[in-house]
Amino acid sequence: MSPPGTKLIASNRRARHDYSIIDTIEAGIVLHGSEVKSLRDAQVQIADGFARVRNGEVWLEGVTIAAYGFAVGFGAHTQVVVTSRRDITTRCSH
Repeated sequence: MSPPGTKLIASNRRARHDYSIIDTIEAGIVLHGSEVKSLRDAQVQIADGFARVRNGEVWLEGVTIAAYGFAVGFGAHTQVVVTSRRDITTRCSH
């Protein structure tokens, strides 16, 4: 459930059904150009999405943000997840 004053753009209900979610973290993602408008219109597919730690950064992969209809030069890429170094090291040090 989103806190008051925020809008939930996407949720992966299937993942919550198929897996036991032990812990969650709040993080942002780096967006480029028209991706912001596409997300505001809820034009995102996260069913196959996952996060991977690479070189001390968390990368969001398998997420598709649809091209915004009025954008020029839209290209798909992997998003960088913005979170604290402490979150990365405590959750990924197995």
